[in-house]
Amino acid sequence: MLKIKYSKKVAQILANREQDKISRKAAERVGQRHGQFRQIKEEYSRYHRELLRQGRLPVKSTEKGFWGVSVCDEVFELFQKIGLSQYRNFIDLGSGDGRVVLIASLFTNATGVECDQELLSKSIEIKHKLGLSASFLKEDFYKHGIAPYDMVFSFPDEPLYRGLDAKLRKELQGRLIVYGPFLNTTKLQREASVAINGNIFHLYKNYS
Repeated sequence: MLKIKYSKKVAQILANREQDKISRKAAERVGQRHGQFRQIKEEYSRYHRELLRQGRLPVKSTEKGFWGVSVCDEVFELFQKIGLSQYRNFIDLGSGDGRVVLIASLFTNATGVECDQELLSKSIEIKHKLGLSASFLKEDFYKHGIAPYDMVFSFPDEPLYRGLDAKLRKELQGRLIVYGPFLNTTKLQREASVAINGNIFHLYKNYS
């Protein structure tokens, strides 16, 4: 086998070129992610306008609770700040119209669990329209095991101690993000808080 010996200077030039190539690919991935996020945001803006034309708001009482929406820009910024790409499996408990899951799918494997058929159908419709990869399950999330997921997202419609906290302390293996008004209602240990546009996201870990 022919072995080629490079001088230190040539070797450094080649190493720099390889690093530049890696940096360009990373920049391309980031640019693609931002472009896909803009598509998601526009699609949900269109959905909001559709609801308003019907005389409805993006809130709804469902069989299992109450649905309200997360702010797309805040969720996307959060996922960038916490480095969601380093996590393997993400799940949104009560994924509503699917926006959080589809944004998460730009970073990692993402799953949403939702019991309301109308909201689930909208999630799947937008997923297919934008050609995104995510999983949506029609199920009561209390019955869905969360141990395989290393990042769990919850925008609870009631204090966690009323039921979900017991499930989290029993099953949570990774980390939990809590968004919305019921932040400090769990016995899990808070690791960090992220403030975005005046709204707070708490990150928790289960040490029990």
